[in-house]
Amino acid sequence: MKPGSAGLAAGKVPAGIVLAFIVTLVLPKAGLAGSAPEPEYAFDAKARKTITLQKWKTHPGDDTAWAAPDWPDQDWEKTEKAGTLWLESGYAVRGVRWYRTRILVSSETDSLDPLYIHAFQNPNAQEIYWDGVLMASNGHVAADMRDEKSGRIFVSVRIPWKAARPGTHVLAMRISNQIQFTGGIGELMLGTWKPLQNAFHGPLAMMVFLVGIFFIAGIYYFLNFLNRIQPTYALFSLFCMGCTLETIPIVAAAYNNVLMDTFLRAVAVQTIGWTVMMTSLPLFFLSEFSSVPKKWFFAVGLAVAAITVPQIMTLFLAMPAGIFKLVSKGNDVLGFAAVGVSLGVTAWAVYRKKEGSLMASLGLVCLMAGVAWGEVFQVSYAWALGLTALILFLNASLTRRLTRQSMAYQENHLKGARLEIELLKKNIQPHFLLTSLRSITDWLEKEPKMAARLVNALATELRMMLKMSSERSIPLTEEIKLCRTHLEVMGLRRHRALELATHGVGGEELIPPMVMHTLLEMGLEEAEDGDGEIRFLLERRLGDGLSLRLSHTSSLKPKWQRGTDDTGLKYVRARLEEAFPKRWTLRVGPSAVGSTWQAEVHISDSAALAGAHSMLPIRSADSA
Repeated sequence: MKPGSAGLAAGKVPAGIVLAFIVTLVLPKAGLAGSAPEPEYAFDAKARKTITLQKWKTHPGDDTAWAAPDWPDQDWEKTEKAGTLWLESGYAVRGVRWYRTRILVSSETDSLDPLYIHAFQNPNAQEIYWDGVLMASNGHVAADMRDEKSGRIFVSVRIPWKAARPGTHVLAMRISNQIQFTGGIGELMLGTWKPLQNAFHGPLAMMVFLVGIFFIAGIYYFLNFLNRIQPTYALFSLFCMGCTLETIPIVAAAYNNVLMDTFLRAVAVQTIGWTVMMTSLPLFFLSEFSSVPKKWFFAVGLAVAAITVPQIMTLFLAMPAGIFKLVSKGNDVLGFAAVGVSLGVTAWAVYRKKEGSLMASLGLVCLMAGVAWGEVFQVSYAWALGLTALILFLNASLTRRLTRQSMAYQENHLKGARLEIELLKKNIQPHFLLTSLRSITDWLEKEPKMAARLVNALATELRMMLKMSSERSIPLTEEIKLCRTHLEVMGLRRHRALELATHGVGGEELIPPMVMHTLLEMGLEEAEDGDGEIRFLLERRLGDGLSLRLSHTSSLKPKWQRGTDDTGLKYVRARLEEAFPKRWTLRVGPSAVGSTWQAEVHISDSAALAGAHSMLPIRSADSA
C-alpha cells in the first residue's frame, strides 16, 4: 500500500489538499471582489434628486463591444471634465470617442416614474447605451464627415423600469465629431422625470426672467442717454444689451431644441454678447468716474474685434480650429481685465468720494459674488442675480441723481423766472420809459422822422422781449435782431452811433433768450461816456460746442464810475444753467489788455448747435 493511501484511509486530509482548496475557492473570490470596478455614482430613486454626470472613463476609437457592461475599461483615461471641448482637453479635434461610467442604483424605482437621462448641449452626433443596450441616437454617428449627421442640442432618454433595477449599471456613450470641432459630452443629468424637469427648466425659466430685467434696464438707460440725462449710461445700456445677447440665444435654442449647426449660430451671437459685456462695463465705470479719451474707444474696439472675429470664424470652420484655443485665452484675459479695471476705478472713486461711487462699488461686488457663487456651486444663473443687484444699485444711484437734477432744474427755472421779471421791470421801468419819451419829444422838435424811428424801435424791442421771455432757447439770429434793435433805441436816445457786427456766426445756434441782449447792455454801461461811436462785435470761436465772444471798441469807464449789474449776471447764469445744466462757462469783464470790455460764453453741449447750417467762420455782410 502506498503511504498516501494509508493516510486517506485513516481520514486524514493532507495539507496540500487544504492549500489547493483555499487557492481554488477562496482566493479567486477574493480576487474577483478586489478587481470589480467601483461605481462612479450612487443614485437613490426615493431621494427625488438628480445627479449631474461628470466622472467618466474615455477612450478614442470605435467598437460597439465597448458598450458591454463587462468590458474591461481599467486602462481607459479617467476624466471629470468630459463636458469640455476636445480641443481644450488635448484630444483630437475630430473623430469618434467612447465614454463609460458606472452608476449604483441603490433603491427600487417606481414603474410609473422611471429613470430618465437628460443630455444638453450635446456633441454633433451621439448614441447612448444602458448596460450595453442602445437607448437613443441623436444624429448619426459616423467615422466620416460625409456620413455624419448633426443631432439636436437636447435629448431626453427614458430608461425602462426593468433595466433600472437596484445594482450597478453601465452608461456608455458613443460620440462622433466630424463636421464640427466641439466634442465633449455636454451636460448629462440622471433622475426621475419631475426632478429632472425642475433641474433643467428651472434655471432656464430664471434666466428668461433675469434677461427680461437686463433688456428693460438696457432700454431704460438708453432712453436716459437719448434725453441727455446721463450720457455715460449709454455704455451701461450697451452692457445690459450685451448680457441679453449673451444669454437669450442659448435659452431660445434650448426651448426650440435646434440642431447643432443652428446652435453654433446661437453660440456666435453669445460670443458677441460676451465681448460687448466685457468691454462696455469697464468703459462705463471709466466714463462715469473719470474722463476717457475718444481714442480709447477705438483701441478697445480693435482689441475686441481681434478676439471676437477669429473665434466666430473658427466656429464655422473658416479658420483652423487651433486658433480657437488661443482666442479663448484672450477672452479669459479680457474678462479678468474688465473686472480688474472696474474694481480699480470704483475703489478710486470711493476714495475720492465721487457721487454714486459707493452704490456702484456695492453693485459691482454683488456681481463678482454672483460669479464666484456660480463657479463654486455650479449655479448657472448666479452671475445673472449678481448683475441684477448691480442694476438695482445703479438704479438707486441714478434715481437720487435725477431727483437732485430735477430739484436743481426747478430751482433754476424759478430763479430764472424771477430774474426775468426783474429784468423786464428794469427795461420797462418808468425811468427808462420817461427817458425814452423825453428823447422822442426832443426828436419831434428837431426831426420828426427820427422821433418816429425811435418810437418804432422802442415798440419793436418791447414786443420782441415779451415774445422771447417764455422760450427756453431761441436761434441766435433772433437774439442778434433784439440786440441791434436795442442799440438803435439807445443810440437815438444818447445821440451816439451804436452798431453790432458778427463774425463766424451761422445764426441757427440755440441760446437762452435775452442772454446776449443782457450782456450787450452790461457792456454798454461799462463804456466810457461821450458821443463817439461804439462798435460791438459778436464772434464765434473755434472749438468744441458753442463758444461766443462779445466785445466793443470803446474805452472803459474809470473803476469808480463802473456799476455792478448783479441782476443781469444772475439772469444770464440762471438761463444758461436752466438750458444747459453744468455744461457752460461765463466770463464777463475787461479784456486781457484791460482797456476794453468783453464777455465770453462757452456751451459744451451739442444741443446748442442744433440746426446750425455753418460750422466755419463766415463774415456777415454787415461786419465789413
